[in-house]
Parts: sequence; C-alpha cells; structure tokens
Amino acid sequence: MEIPPTSTSYLITAGDATGTWTDLDNSGATGSFPNLDFAGITPGNYRFEYLPNSAAAPCNEQTYMVTVTVSDCSCPSVATSAPSPLCNGRCHLDLSDITITSEAGSWFIISSPAGNNPATLNGTIFNATGRDAGDYQVEFRLAQNPLVGCPNSSTQTITVYPKVNAGVGPGTLSFCSDAVGNINLFDQLTGESTGGTWTYSRKPGCKFQYFNRSIGYTALQAGSYTFEYFVDGQDPCPDDTETITIQIENPVTAGTVISNPEQCEGEQNLYNLADYLQGADQGGVWTEISANPSVNGAFDQ
Repeated sequence: MEIPPTSTSYLITAGDATGTWTDLDNSGATGSFPNLDFAGITPGNYRFEYLPNSAAAPCNEQTYMVTVTVSDCSCPSVATSAPSPLCNGRCHLDLSDITITSEAGSWFIISSPAGNNPATLNGTIFNATGRDAGDYQVEFRLAQNPLVGCPNSSTQTITVYPKVNAGVGPGTLSFCSDAVGNINLFDQLTGESTGGTWTYSRKPGCKFQYFNRSIGYTALQAGSYTFEYFVDGQDPCPDDTETITIQIENPVTAGTVISNPEQCEGEQNLYNLADYLQGADQGGVWTEISANPSVNGAFDQ
C-alpha cells in the first residue's frame, strides 16, 4: 500500500502534504513512508496518524487519523470500523455506516453496561436515546459460514455517554436586605447532575459568602445576584446550565410620627395624616384602628 506525500486524491485530499505519518498500532507493515507493504500482516484495522507541517505560530498543528483495514483475501471480509461515542440524550446509529464489508450479514448486541434500560437494536439501527450509558459490544456476523479457518464475525465497542442535566431551579428568590440567613443553592435545584460548578455575577458591595454552595445573604445591598450552575457534558453530549437569581429588596417603612393632630369636640377640621409622618415610603394604606371610630366610618388621609 502507498501513502504518497503529494497525493490530493487518496489519503491527503487537501492542505499540506509534507507532514509526518505515524503507525500508531505498530502494524508491522514493511517499508518506509510513503510506501508501505502489508503482505503477511495479520488481518485487522490499523491506525495511522498524519501531522502536517504548515501551521504558523501561535497556531498548533492539527493531527488526522486514518484507519487501514487489512483483510485475508482468501476469506470473506468481516471488516467493520470503530464508531464514534454517542450521547444518550438523543442518539441513533445506523450500523451500516460502520460496516466496511460488502458481505451479507447481521448486527447483534452481545453485551451491555449495568442498568435496567439498555440500548436497543432494530435491524441496523442502534438506539441509545434515554438508555443506560456505558460500553456496548456489537457484533457483525456473516449470513453464510465462511471456509474453515476464516473469521465469521467482527466486534466493535459503542461508548454511550450520559446526557448531563443542570436541573430545574425556582428562577428568582427574593429576600429583604435586613434579613439574616443562608441558602444552599443545591437545595433549590431538582434533577441536577452532580459534579457541576457554581458561578455568580459579582457586583460592587456583594458580600455573598460561598461555602459548599451555601450562600449567606446577610446585610447585602439591594439588587439582583445571578448564580449559574454549569455541568460539563462529555463530548458529544452538550453542556447544560441553570440560573438562579437572588433578588435583594430594601425593607419598607411606615415612617415615624412627628406629632399627633389635636381636634376639639365640635370642630370640623381636615388633617393630612401624611404631614404628621417622616421617612415613610409611598404607597401605604391608612386604616382607622381607634376604639371610637369616626361618625361616617371614614376619614380623609
């Protein structure tokens, strides 16, 4: 087999062709790059890595991998290729995509990871959506028994990673700036994956104490404080985040009495009760609580 450094139609289809090839599996092929001879090599898949020589600083070179399949031509081929990992959030794999041989045959799941909800196989469609994560062994078997001494099957491992979940939070929690206490952020989430990290947007005057996800909200300035729980998904699973906002509000005050208005019996005077308060917040409601209510049951505020 030849791996030509100047080829634009075989293994190197574009870009730099002056890089370096490495036999990752020590295949035993004789010769030197770009010319290799696989005569007498045990049938199987062998990985070769190509490192270009064209990146300009500060960029790094990107490596490329090629799998060479060596077959015993006196036997029917059972060649298959290794699949990429899957995520059980939503995944299907058509095993015909990793079937190299043109021989007739069928796929089977021969081992599954621990759990009660394994992936399924319908024809060539491997379905791991919502199923147990872990390693699955799948096997391609020839429809017809080959000659004595020839293999009749090929096995591959499909790795399924679990979809991560940052959980569901309450959205916004509100506290008064004169409140005293702590809150554990994890207690506010449901259904979250473990192993994530919390971050929050810092603001001037922010005095949150962060100890094992326990947040102290004592003596904080009024405002919004946003906390984000981030869970890193194992590729190809996506990452996930959930946000909790803690809203700190200033306490309201009804003010203090400057003095009490005096009214002589028989006089009819109007008093603006707000004039007798200082430091009161707007928007309050007056209610008569005296034991001797006004004649008409109402008063002018």
